[in-house]
Amino acid sequence: MKTAYNSYLRPSLRVALLVMLFVGPLAGVASAIANGNSQGSNGAGFVLYVSLMRG
Repeated sequence: MKTAYNSYLRPSLRVALLVMLFVGPLAGVASAIANGNSQGSNGAGFVLYVSLMRG
């Protein structure tokens, strides 16, 4: 039972971590656009935005 539990737990934690890493910046960009807090197209935020839009 313990090996079956570990065989599902570790991959699911890895998937959850990857999802957070990729969805987090997208949520931040979407939130900034929706709130109108965008400070123009400059800096690292712009680079992140363009790199995410290129896909």
